[in-house]
Amino acid sequence: MSRHVEHMWALNPDLMHFLPADKASFLPYAINMPNHAAQWPTTCGPLRVVHAPTNRDIKGTHYLLEAVERLNAIRQGSIELTLVEGISNEQALRVYREADLVVDQLLIGWYGGFAVEAMLLGKPVVVRIHEDVLKFIPYEMKRDLGESVINANPYNLYDTLVQCLDNRTQLMTVAQAGYEYARKWHSPKHVASLTLERYGAALA
Repeated sequence: MSRHVEHMWALNPDLMHFLPADKASFLPYAINMPNHAAQWPTTCGPLRVVHAPTNRDIKGTHYLLEAVERLNAIRQGSIELTLVEGISNEQALRVYREADLVVDQLLIGWYGGFAVEAMLLGKPVVVRIHEDVLKFIPYEMKRDLGESVINANPYNLYDTLVQCLDNRTQLMTVAQAGYEYARKWHSPKHVASLTLERYGAALA
């Protein structure tokens, strides 16, 4: 494809490993949810965790199931896990709004549109971020991301969930940071400005 185009966009920065550096750049998802106000996580009661696996193997769902089962065996009823599968988008949004914590994916190394939607709904997001993709995103975005998601993998997920249970105030801090992060970096206006800048340079 690179032989026939002037530029290519990668919506996931890990794709930059496979694209020609002089003809490709990272472009964030453009997501806007003006009709859905943020509903922040609760600070008491069972931790309501939501996970929406489009593909359980790719998302690492079985690691989450194992961690939750192990934790609830020790601290009975401390986590209420809901898997969102096979329902309409409207029904799914109702489930997301009731969540205290959203788990995106634990294997791939970057977050998806689902995570951005969760941030805009005021939810803290657990996701695996690979260190080697951060070089492809702007420095300021990398800095903000570190405060806006909870970075976890299959090997530390159990401990991560324990920390989330024991520090609900920190979950609120992450949720608020994630909300601002999504509004800043995934705003359609911001994403459009990046494409306009690129097209303008191509036409100059």
